[in-house]
Amino acid sequence: MGALVVAAIVGMAVLNPSSRPEVAIALDVRGLGTKDRGTIMREGAAIARIEPGWPGRVQLAGPVDPDSMVLQLPTLTMALARPCGERVFPLTYDDPSEATLRDALQFKQPIELKASVDWTGSRSIVAYIDNRNRSDATMSVGQYRFSVTAGIVERVALPVEDTCAEGRQLRMADEIVAELPAEQSSGRDSSDGPVVAASAKAFLIDPTGKRCYEQRFHSYGGREQLRGIPPPGVYGLRSDIRFSGGHLHPLPEEPNFLFEDVPEKVTISSFAAGFDRGERTSLHDLGCTTE
Repeated sequence: MGALVVAAIVGMAVLNPSSRPEVAIALDVRGLGTKDRGTIMREGAAIARIEPGWPGRVQLAGPVDPDSMVLQLPTLTMALARPCGERVFPLTYDDPSEATLRDALQFKQPIELKASVDWTGSRSIVAYIDNRNRSDATMSVGQYRFSVTAGIVERVALPVEDTCAEGRQLRMADEIVAELPAEQSSGRDSSDGPVVAASAKAFLIDPTGKRCYEQRFHSYGGREQLRGIPPPGVYGLRSDIRFSGGHLHPLPEEPNFLFEDVPEKVTISSFAAGFDRGERTSLHDLGCTTE
């Protein structure tokens, strides 16, 4: 019975060439930061607003050619606030198979499509913002403004641009408090998200500029088991690092544990090269302040 319904729909569309059956589409946009703001546009008109907490999905409909069963979507673009001003990024997506389109027409269910963004020329850094014991605040990197939630530590991806003087300036209350790193490509595929600066794996942002921290490195499984995998001085034998004073601290590794006791045991997948070697890192507040 279902197949007859599809045939009837296709047949009517053939009799009236101007008519095209449509399918509902749920478009997932990959690579957006949690603080990004902007709009999704269809033929120049905004169809969705991007805001922090936005689910990353656009609901729309697209006509299907009844003869070739090809989805015909108009060009979609995404306008995002960036440190040097608004930028427009084209969205691309893979066309679904003919069988997927027939099922969507028959059962009236949305098609799940992944939208890719060409992030060429854009990059970001991973930052941990320590806003404990503080109220909501607003920070910015150039013209890219974002809110910081009260009382928590947030992990965020912050865009950085080298094409204008303010594109790497971190500001609090319109005061420049730090200069973010210049471009150093990590070789990451631009379709997966903005290329990450390679000068550090992450950064710690202290809005007070006065706290003292320590990043500690832990080797599980015993140093004898891990000796030489990798060479000494790379993992397991790295010295702990202390940070004090200043708003921006580079972290050589992203912390596995934030301001908490580290567990006595962890589960690892393998000791073989390229797999988990039982190394973990933690970040601690030393409880001191600097002036």
